[in-house]
Amino acid sequence: MKKNDSDQKSLFEIIIKDNGIGMSEEFLNVIFEPFVHDKAGINRKGQGSGLGLAISKRIVELMGGDIFVTSKEGVGSEFVITLPLTICNFAVMQESKGSEGVDFSGKRVLVCEDVETNQIITRDMLENSGFLVEIARDGVEAVEKVRLNPENYYDVILMETKLPVMDGYDAARQIRAFSDKSKAMLPIVAISSNAYGDDRAKIFESGMNAFLTKPFNIPGLMSAIRSVVRN
Repeated sequence: MKKNDSDQKSLFEIIIKDNGIGMSEEFLNVIFEPFVHDKAGINRKGQGSGLGLAISKRIVELMGGDIFVTSKEGVGSEFVITLPLTICNFAVMQESKGSEGVDFSGKRVLVCEDVETNQIITRDMLENSGFLVEIARDGVEAVEKVRLNPENYYDVILMETKLPVMDGYDAARQIRAFSDKSKAMLPIVAISSNAYGDDRAKIFESGMNAFLTKPFNIPGLMSAIRSVVRN
């Protein structure tokens, strides 16, 4: 752990090491991609989905850190995770929590996201903050979920702008055109990898209320939602 007194942060280093079967150099090049497996372990019992390391890397990056791996077949593997974490005592945490002014417990959010890894990570972030979470995998499904559920069912929508079938911009426009005003006025937070310039203008032109730029972290996500959701 290395401390930086100027910004009250410490860089934590977590090392996980084993003496197992190790991994091939070929697999190390794709180890953090979703749904990949090492050919050497393809016939082992208990083979996973291939999502664990992809999700782990995404979480570490959202926290501002990085993850590295070295491995040798027949010798073992070593994972190194570095995380910059803010130093904070319990009293400060309680004061910060109380100043947010919004209780998310029981609030229902529709997450419109087509990438499964992003769905899992975003769901975990939201559920840990008390949200009830539902997923729409494309723009058409997002519009249908809002249309078919009763008014005031959702409290907020997180809308990825680049969705398949129908993109987030058109999905937002269709929701804003609903005759049911309670549905038409649902708060929508855009999620974009480039929410600047023309993209930013397009977000607001389509009727969305706020935007969040990828990659985002938990404080950024909560801040964006807090800006449009009230008790």
